[in-house]
Amino acid sequence: MSTFVTLDANDHVRRVQVLRSGASPQPGALLVVLLPSKAVFAPGADEVGLHLSNANREIGTMMRVGGILQPRPVTPEPTWDGSEITIPPVPEGTVIELFDLAGGERMAVLSADAEGWTETVSLPDAGTYEIELQAPGDFLPASLRIMI
Repeated sequence: MSTFVTLDANDHVRRVQVLRSGASPQPGALLVVLLPSKAVFAPGADEVGLHLSNANREIGTMMRVGGILQPRPVTPEPTWDGSEITIPPVPEGTVIELFDLAGGERMAVLSADAEGWTETVSLPDAGTYEIELQAPGDFLPASLRIMI
């Protein structure tokens, strides 16, 4: 079995294929080469490295940096207590959306205008809510669904 990945324009893994020996990968796919931890690797044109220390992580959430697949950073996750949601310090440019799922509406869109921006949001009524955070760049999104 061989693992192949296809990358998007930002070098984020877009698709993972695990194929039997002899099967053809999707055009443009790169062969994933497993490497000892911290090994130096000079990938061929159709290869990308993966250190064994990261082999148990979800390959689909990684990005290529210098020929090696590495985990993408994760947007900090919000927390909640009662009817309050606390948005932890986030990178500048993070977009925060708050949804009332029962009412089917987007209640708010916020944007972090400074590094380390944080906020506490009070929810007005009992219901089911979801808050989604997307930091800029290579960050993976974070979300929280709550019922009060």
